Amino acid sequence: MLNRRGFLLSSAAMIAAGAATRLVRPASADDALATLRAESRTIEVHGKPATVFGIRQPNGTHGLTTDMATRFRLRLENGCGEPTLI
Repeated sequence: MLNRRGFLLSSAAMIAAGAATRLVRPASADDALATLRAESRTIEVHGKPATVFGIRQPNGTHGLTTDMATRFRLRLENGCGEPTLI
């Protein structure tokens, strides 16, 4: 049985998905190709090592930053050793 909270969450997700499909434009051939690398690294959390997965740009910057509604093309290099999806 679907409760009120579940109904509201699923409704919000459907609305957001519909809005996102209207905002996303297909990349064209003249868009620059960005190369990102998915990789794992070890960080310290509360004094203990933790393995995290992340994205690194060729210049060493973590993550991806773009302007809103700007098209971009992407080439993903998988350095995780496991199948990766972003």
